[in-house]
Amino acid sequence: HHSVGPMWAGPLFEAGFVRSAAEHAGRMAPALHKRVVPLFARLMEEAEGPPLYWNIAWRCKALGYGPPKLDTLIAKLKEKGHTASRTHFDDHSVRTSASLEQLDAIIKELV
Repeated sequence: HHSVGPMWAGPLFEAGFVRSAAEHAGRMAPALHKRVVPLFARLMEEAEGPPLYWNIAWRCKALGYGPPKLDTLIAKLKEKGHTASRTHFDDHSVRTSASLEQLDAIIKELV
């Protein structure tokens, strides 16, 4: 018998805090500003997404495909009505409201 837990399934970011931190970052020294503003932009995009994510390179390897461009995949997921964004901690992963089956079908469309 295997068990896991407890598992957090709520929001990972407090959008108001991220927005406030991004505004503060906008007033930082220019050298720091150039590095942190893109991070906050990605965090803001992620803030409304689901807590879990898929590593697309790993998923495509399991399916036997080369990975599509992430921007193209994200656009197609959104076109089909799902939420979708990159993650701030893994450049090869996507947060999406699509089920695994829906994600796999969209990947197959794109490769």
